[in-house]
Amino acid sequence: MRFYLHLSLLIADKLRYLQIDNGGAGLIFQIVSISYKRGSTAHR
Repeated sequence: MRFYLHLSLLIADKLRYLQIDNGGAGLIFQIVSISYKRGSTAHR
């Protein structure tokens, strides 16, 4: 997770095709939320 938090741009693509449990969804939410505050975030 630390790797993703240090990116200047986070691109999240095709996440809707993955089967993610509640724990995984929570981690993705944390990464996107922190990335949004620190840098640029793009999603499709």
